[in-house]
Amino acid sequence: MELRQTRLDVILEATTPIAQAEGTDGNHSSHMARKVVQPDGTVVRVPTVTADAMRHKMREALTYALLDAAGMLEGKGPELTESALRLLFNGGMLTGRGSATAVKLTEFKDIMRKLPSLALFGGCANNHLVAGQLRVQDAQLVCAETWHLTPAWVQQWCKDHNRAPASFRAYLDEEMRVRDDPTRRRATQRLLSGEAADHTQRQLEASERAHDDDNAIAREATKSTMLPRTCEVIAPGALFYWSVIATTYDALEEDTFRTAVASFLAAGQVGGKGGTGHGYVRPLAGQLTELARPSATAETVDLAAVGQVGKIFKAHVTENRDAIRKVLAAVDA
Repeated sequence: MELRQTRLDVILEATTPIAQAEGTDGNHSSHMARKVVQPDGTVVRVPTVTADAMRHKMREALTYALLDAAGMLEGKGPELTESALRLLFNGGMLTGRGSATAVKLTEFKDIMRKLPSLALFGGCANNHLVAGQLRVQDAQLVCAETWHLTPAWVQQWCKDHNRAPASFRAYLDEEMRVRDDPTRRRATQRLLSGEAADHTQRQLEASERAHDDDNAIAREATKSTMLPRTCEVIAPGALFYWSVIATTYDALEEDTFRTAVASFLAAGQVGGKGGTGHGYVRPLAGQLTELARPSATAETVDLAAVGQVGKIFKAHVTENRDAIRKVLAAVDA
């Protein structure tokens, strides 16, 4: 056993708007934010991307890398059970009492060896939580309000690249979207059946009468389903500082960690509204530090070099592909 604690610090840049909703007020959603105490003692809420969102996307990226290395993305695909899907993408769930095939604590160690992603991210065995080996931080917006908390090397990188931080308010934008109502458009009305077209016409006429009569109840009953809504997003080009610490015990776990990071950063996407192109980030710079060896200095790493990692991980998964398929077919998670 070779205990290693490795911290990876990364500067990320948003290449598309970032959307992670904290809550809604009517039809408006506000961006996730954290309280940050300023040097003068005042407190402000600064937009952020949560550690949960970052961690989940890392797990997802590593899961696809595992399925690919096991040859399970070919043909019809892996054809996973619901339990296997939960185990891989969420670590399973606590069910209290499972079936005869529920994962027992005594079996979980062997399963973690076959599925190295479980060791890093943890999961559930029967009615017990099995902790993972990662400590993931929020992706912190690099701005005037967080500058005093930003590591010196990140500050220096920003200065070297003329990226002076502005107030977080400068990075927040508001988008408006409208859900269309096809019954109100002449072109799509022509696609209706005769009965449906008559009903739509009666609705339009009733809506018109309600407006003329200033009848609030009738207006509500006949109003369009068109829905305008707004949401806060972080603008493209904004920088984030993100950190993750991994505790590993052998070369396989170390390579699995690097594979997870590299797979995630190769096409990083976090937050919501992914279907409309939101949430893409790219790595600009990074440092790798051995925490268990304080005498070691931080090492600058090439975060885009995905092909340089994953050899041990891929070899292990390929070698155990039959055992992995067997585990995923039988597991109750």
